[in-house]
Amino acid sequence: MRLHFINYRLLPLFSALAASSNIQSIQVCGDFQKALGQPNNWNPATAPTMTRHDHDEGEIWSYQTPEEIPQGFYQYKYFVTFKDTTEPPRWVSDPFARYGGENNMNAAVVVGGSRPENNQVVSLSGGRKPVRDLVIYELMIDDFTAEFRGVRAPLDAVTDKIDYLKGLGVNAISRIFHDRGGQVC
Repeated sequence: MRLHFINYRLLPLFSALAASSNIQSIQVCGDFQKALGQPNNWNPATAPTMTRHDHDEGEIWSYQTPEEIPQGFYQYKYFVTFKDTTEPPRWVSDPFARYGGENNMNAAVVVGGSRPENNQVVSLSGGRKPVRDLVIYELMIDDFTAEFRGVRAPLDAVTDKIDYLKGLGVNAISRIFHDRGGQVC
């Protein structure tokens, strides 16, 4: 699978950094760089540069890896440089990333996983409980797994704690979702 990074500059992602006309470049740095044949991970000197595209509401920056990379959990950040050389370069996390990284507010992406046709959905033994009998745990995956997941995929880390949740009397999980701006939905 190839990675495709998209940064929607038309949204207020870099509004605190500078006007879009001041952005010189945005590079994607992370622990995937060696998988692309680069000598080091997290190196802006060799990191892929995103391409700027005009949009009716601003601009979009994007980058797609030229080749497939191995399955795994990859962390990244954007390295932003400016036309105004008095403005220092900045490391910026991706607020729209699906996963949070292991540390330093890194963003992350999972490459691989299982195909839908390989997932077996098994009926619950005893059937579904009536709603009045549910003890629901509202789960924000990144927050719930941050302290123990390491570099594993967050859902794998959640499965490690199912017995813990059952021990608390929980018999249902409701995942808390975020919209593109990080607001809880």
